[in-house]
Amino acid sequence: MSAMHSTPATRQMQILLWVSVALSCCAFAFSLSFLASLSLYMCPGVFALSMAHNITLLITTARERKLHAASGFATSVKLPSTSTKAAVICSWILVVLWTAVFGMVLSMAAIITGGGEFKHDPILPVAYLEWIVELAEVVVMVLIAVKCTREMRAVGSAASGHLDESKNNLKA
Repeated sequence: MSAMHSTPATRQMQILLWVSVALSCCAFAFSLSFLASLSLYMCPGVFALSMAHNITLLITTARERKLHAASGFATSVKLPSTSTKAAVICSWILVVLWTAVFGMVLSMAAIITGGGEFKHDPILPVAYLEWIVELAEVVVMVLIAVKCTREMRAVGSAASGHLDESKNNLKA
């Protein structure tokens, strides 16, 4: 079983992780412009979790690529970090958390504009920008979670196929 570190799918995952880092930073910056009051202080916490997740995956995949290249592209029995259960579960948890932040900002913007008297409030353009960035972050996190899930299934099925071959070789 090979970790396949130089495939286009691995490159796509790297790009998605970097996009997620950038979007998380933008959402955090917009959130802090009004002291995170629109997300009821959820955005800074989700930002910290998201950064920890994304940076961890970026560092471990970079380390795996270096080890893979140094070993002369020999096959590896270690699972890629993006196909572990922890990466998949954390990615889906982050999808839920970013969706909650997105919903909270949307709700707070609706509450602010609901009465009609705050329509020219300076917080609204920032709220809309934060809302758009968080929606984009939700989409990117869903893509990351789906790719991690697919990779875990592919590696799992390849591993079970490899185990089946080993069992058949032992019986013969």
